[in-house]
Amino acid sequence: MKKKIIIGIIVVCVVLVGVFLKVKSTTYEPVQASMNLSEVADGTYEGSSETNLVKVTVAVTVKDHKIENIDIKNHTHGLGKKAEAIVDDIMAHQTLQVDGVSGATMSSNVIKLAIEEALK
Repeated sequence: MKKKIIIGIIVVCVVLVGVFLKVKSTTYEPVQASMNLSEVADGTYEGSSETNLVKVTVAVTVKDHKIENIDIKNHTHGLGKKAEAIVDDIMAHQTLQVDGVSGATMSSNVIKLAIEEALK
C-alpha cells in the first residue's frame, strides 16, 4: 500500500513539472524590433498578441509620426492588470524599449508585442 502511494506522488510530481515547463516555454516572445514611426502614416492601427495565459488587443493612434494614444481594447490577464500602465511609458518615450511593470512582466511583454504588431 505504501509503495502505491509513493508511486502516485511521483507521478503527480512529474505531471506538474511537465505542465509547468510547457507553460513557461510558451509564455511570450521578447519584443525584437524597435518601432520606426517615421514609416507609419497617420491613423489608428489594431494589433493583438497572446500566450497561454495572457491575451491583448490594442488600438494605436499615430499622428505626425508619434504615438498619440494606445487603447487597450481587450486584456485577458489573470493577475497582470497593472501592466496596462506600461502604455503611458511607451507614449512618453515613443519606444517599446521601456521597462515592464514589476509583478506583471508577462502581461507587459504581451502588451508591447500587440503594439508592435499594430505598427508593422
